[in-house]
Amino acid sequence: ILMVYSVSDVVHLINIYDRESIGATSTSRLSNAIKKSFTPCFYTTLTTFVGYFALYLSPLPAFKNMGLFTCIGLVLSYVLVYLITIIGVSFMKAAAPETPPMGADLDSTETALVSWINHSTSRHSYKIIIGFTAVLFLGIFAITKVELNTDSLNLLAEGPAKEDLRKIEAQLEGSSRLQLQISRANGASVIDPKSLELLGAFQEEIGANPLVIAPVSVVNMVQFLEKRQPAIKGGTVSEKEAKEMLGDLENTDNAFFTLFSEDLRAVGITLSMPQMKTAQLEQLINNLKKTFESHFDPSEYQLKINGFAVVFASLNNFILATQFKSFFAAFIAAFICLWLFIRQIRTTLLVLIPNILPLAVLAILMWLFKIPLDVTTAMITPIMLGIAMDDTIHLIYKYRKYQTAFESPTKRIDQALHYSATALLATTVALVAGFLIIATSAVPSVRSFGILCAVTVSTALITDLFYLPALLKSFDKK
Repeated sequence: ILMVYSVSDVVHLINIYDRESIGATSTSRLSNAIKKSFTPCFYTTLTTFVGYFALYLSPLPAFKNMGLFTCIGLVLSYVLVYLITIIGVSFMKAAAPETPPMGADLDSTETALVSWINHSTSRHSYKIIIGFTAVLFLGIFAITKVELNTDSLNLLAEGPAKEDLRKIEAQLEGSSRLQLQISRANGASVIDPKSLELLGAFQEEIGANPLVIAPVSVVNMVQFLEKRQPAIKGGTVSEKEAKEMLGDLENTDNAFFTLFSEDLRAVGITLSMPQMKTAQLEQLINNLKKTFESHFDPSEYQLKINGFAVVFASLNNFILATQFKSFFAAFIAAFICLWLFIRQIRTTLLVLIPNILPLAVLAILMWLFKIPLDVTTAMITPIMLGIAMDDTIHLIYKYRKYQTAFESPTKRIDQALHYSATALLATTVALVAGFLIIATSAVPSVRSFGILCAVTVSTALITDLFYLPALLKSFDKK
């Protein structure tokens, strides 16, 4: 990812190098290119930096690390792009004065395409605005339809580990465990006939759940003893006798999943489950809590659910918190960056709208293709918000530079697009290629991340070519 960002900055630097100071020496042209690219590249690095730094606000350590180290890499790439380009150009052979620099004239096909885009955004500006805005509102609606879910199997690549997990699932019907710990609110012992009867009825009902496999508790031990010694069936066992009987059992090999506490004030039901999605796991835990309340008086008995599955089920809440916190932090920071760059609130708002559209398209795709918002795809929105602004900033930079030469916003944006079209296309191709390489990952969740990012970056180019010019031509009167 960092390599692709570096290539994007180099493309814009070379674009200015090829188009400015025709006939000048390489040193002079490079100096001019650095001066004219330094500011827009600084702001594109800043907005991308903001998108990744927003991940640092996440409660998930993996997101924090991703955001922190990518931000460090972005700063290094920004500095090294200029340093290495200066060194590289110093080894280039100077072109003859009469030789036009490479890329000085746009290819005729490209010129015709840009002219057609400019003509379309001028003649059909309101139709383009209505169409793209409709997609934007559809995307806002689609956000409410995107499933919030993480499939643990999608976090593993196809290979021996995943195949072994499938074999375990097939043989044992479950590879994940939970323990339900039940205790009295007043701290009294739960090894008494009433509690054991309630525990047995509770265990029997949760055992009927198709997602619960082989629940085990002291009830199983009681049933075993009653079969071996029918005489004790229906009899009462004192707390002292229960302690002596249970104290002879080994209960310390796995202290996390214990069938009873040493003081007999808590008993546990250990159960197995197959690997499942966080949404299913969350629903199962809620069902267990409701079943508990239907058998035990919540004012007298307490339920505590332990196990890694509980932590995994809480991922949905972490992801949701991450999305809101990271996105709004990135959005506010990106708006401030744009405003500092443009210095006009009206133009800033017009520029910001098209950069939200790619995220709307992202939501529509996830809704239509049933791609869940999981622990990997949750990183997309803040990252894409920063990346989507990169080409926009370069385009707006030239748009503002033409302000003294042309009074009409239409003429300014048309000239800016002619100047920057090649670089915009090249950087988009580089970014799409980079994310498509990520999409070749054997990990399904990472593969979805790469594909969605590639589509979002492509959409950002389309909005820069059509939606942004149409908005500026129609509403930016300065």
